[in-house]
Amino acid sequence: MGKNKKSKIVYKDSELDSKEELEFIYWLNECKDAGLIENYIYQPEEYLLFDKIVVVKRVKKGKKEIDKDVTLLSAHIYSPDFSIKFTEKFNELYLKNDWNKFFKFFNVNEQFICDIKGSFSRNGGDRSFSINQKWVYQKYGIYINKIVPVDLFKTTWVPELARFTPKKKQIVEKYKNLKLLNEILKGC
Repeated sequence: MGKNKKSKIVYKDSELDSKEELEFIYWLNECKDAGLIENYIYQPEEYLLFDKIVVVKRVKKGKKEIDKDVTLLSAHIYSPDFSIKFTEKFNELYLKNDWNKFFKFFNVNEQFICDIKGSFSRNGGDRSFSINQKWVYQKYGIYINKIVPVDLFKTTWVPELARFTPKKKQIVEKYKNLKLLNEILKGC
């Protein structure tokens, strides 16, 4: 039997890494339609955290010995999932609600950089994210926010497209009693 192949999630022209990223895009699209964000970029610029180390090694080539460049340690690059430009309208919602858990160091005048994580980490992604988050902040002064969509939706609202199963269009149990964006906006 062959390896299990993870089904690809494609949204418009982008191949996404997870269902959580797709649901977060639904959330962002609702934000954009409501005038809460100006724009967002999926997989924005990468951050070089460690450049590769090359050493010279003496090797035999035939009867001669020559010097050859060998990579001792490869480069370490971190790629965040999203860069978002929020509007003043979002800032007003942010100030009225307790959303600090998801929007640390939030400033409406700056790009908001985030990484999307699932509620369950199979391969230690949270551990490596934590290290990359600290490293990016130390080297570039940029705070990378961790977003777990399920938790974000419980605190803010669930996007309409994420509420239903793709095939049968039934309400997803975990999103059953969550608010929608129009309910949040009515309260303003």
